Amino acid sequence: MTRYLALFVAILGLTWPAGLVRAETMKIKLATLAPQDSAWDELLKDLQADWNQVSGGRVDLRIFSGGVAGDEAVVVQKMGINNYQAALITSHGLSTIEKSSRTLTIPRMLRTNSELEQAMDMMTPELEKRLEAKGYKVLFWAEGGWVKFFVPTEDPTIDGVKKSRLFSWAGDSEGLEIWTRSGFNVVPLPITELLTGLKTNMINAFDTVPYYAVATQAFRHAPYMIDMNWTPLPGALIITKTAWDKIPDDLKPVLEQISAQYSERFRVETRKMEVDAMAAMTARALLVMTPHPDVVAEWDLAMEAAYPDIRGSYVTAEDFDWILDVVRQVREMPPLPLDRPRGD
Repeated sequence: MTRYLALFVAILGLTWPAGLVRAETMKIKLATLAPQDSAWDELLKDLQADWNQVSGGRVDLRIFSGGVAGDEAVVVQKMGINNYQAALITSHGLSTIEKSSRTLTIPRMLRTNSELEQAMDMMTPELEKRLEAKGYKVLFWAEGGWVKFFVPTEDPTIDGVKKSRLFSWAGDSEGLEIWTRSGFNVVPLPITELLTGLKTNMINAFDTVPYYAVATQAFRHAPYMIDMNWTPLPGALIITKTAWDKIPDDLKPVLEQISAQYSERFRVETRKMEVDAMAAMTARALLVMTPHPDVVAEWDLAMEAAYPDIRGSYVTAEDFDWILDVVRQVREMPPLPLDRPRGD
């Protein structure tokens, strides 16, 4: 707990009337795909404890991890009818609320951690405004890692992956159409059914972040990984405006302050998890394929050929031009220092 949080708790202890905590407890149900007992889940539990302590129990944050609430699109639907009030979801889930959330995940547009950080610094304030206009408040942004391809054969080429039955997020009709037009054989499934799809041979390849692949043991069914940063998987902790507005006004500033600190905590933990996950999978016979630069160039050319289809369908033409301009700017900037200061 930061010194700021400890001081705030001490002040509240002096000023709250006796019995107020029990009389005004507000329950907030938070859903996430983060595997139960994973590092992401543990961070959410830390947030839960911080919220409980600073609010003196007036805000009771309850976490439903491991996809028990359903796929992200289902979670968003349930938030719309107040079954859940908050969620830690990826850009896929966010895009079901606000399509422009997809801009950060156009394949091979952003390629490094430095590019991603700088792009998020430039774009997330506007994305937050758009999400708020749809009835959702962003409490913090989080990195989920870099999506990689897990495939059944030792072939990192784009033609090799096109021969596979590739997982695709269910409900993403625009993305499915672009995959298909680009020559991939994609099978749409909820992410919660990824492992079932692999076990039943409905699919034999998928793309996800390394930590999720090891947490679900999905990598055992597609034992080759292409070590190429296909796309980042950013996400956010969101809460419905309806629920947020019901939180006492005296608590909102400190809950925002506490939550904001978790953006950096997730960034640090996710990058550590990515390294640990790679080590765990290679120790269990996963073969990591580092594609030759010529092979990566073929992937990039294929994506550039798909960009006209992406522009105006997967994202609006204006948003595509926005991310294109951001990428141009960040590639002209110096890389972020490793010891970049990040708040309290």
